[in-house]
Amino acid sequence: MANETDPNGELGSYVCGGYFIVKPASNSSPIEFCEICKANLPPGEIITLSTCLTATLPYTWAYGWVNQDDDRRRRSGQIWGLKDSELDEFIKWTTERQRAGEIGYPNILPTLDTARELLRKFPICRDGWNLLGLGLRRDIAASYVAEYLPTRENELLPEIAKAISSGSSLDPTGHIIGYEVLGWEIDFHSWFCSLPEKDVSEELGIRPGSDGLLKSYDDASKVASAAGRPHDGAPFRSVAWFPWAVVAYPV
Repeated sequence: MANETDPNGELGSYVCGGYFIVKPASNSSPIEFCEICKANLPPGEIITLSTCLTATLPYTWAYGWVNQDDDRRRRSGQIWGLKDSELDEFIKWTTERQRAGEIGYPNILPTLDTARELLRKFPICRDGWNLLGLGLRRDIAASYVAEYLPTRENELLPEIAKAISSGSSLDPTGHIIGYEVLGWEIDFHSWFCSLPEKDVSEELGIRPGSDGLLKSYDDASKVASAAGRPHDGAPFRSVAWFPWAVVAYPV
């Protein structure tokens, strides 16, 4: 019997790629991100998993073994409402769970329980962010794992592929709010980083919603194919693009 939050069992078509605590992105955001990528964003606040465009919790600054200066850690913690006196405990907690395999570097929360434990344990500012899950269609999961799971020289093992290879289902208490096309290179790039919205609109006849998400899986598949074609302008090396369902969860 389908869960009443997902009456049609739609989430069952997707493999869970993890859960993420994410702030909205904006091309007018005072937070410093890739200016080349931000220039491609439509007006207003959008939902994206790309760390070229937005802040996630945790991220690199939240791990004790990552070489970052104290000032940057402090400023990053303040974005989420963490006081200086709370930062050391947060870094200790996050580092321990990453080493135990309970958090995927840099920002993947493998279970909804882990995400909610973090939000209960620490005084994270209670607004201005979303708790999201990512789902990859089961019929393309093997292709994703084959593309991303092998360890590459001088790179961390892509944790997102480990999550997909487990074949776990998304928690049924969420609901799909749209679709995003993402490429993985240690963390996520959005199609906004690679393809101007105007080009997608003119060439494919596809427009994202006011929240920046694509409206259908079919649209996302077409954008993924377009992003994967050779083109100039992407601010990073070539990556493989896949369409993801974005699932919202209550907090």
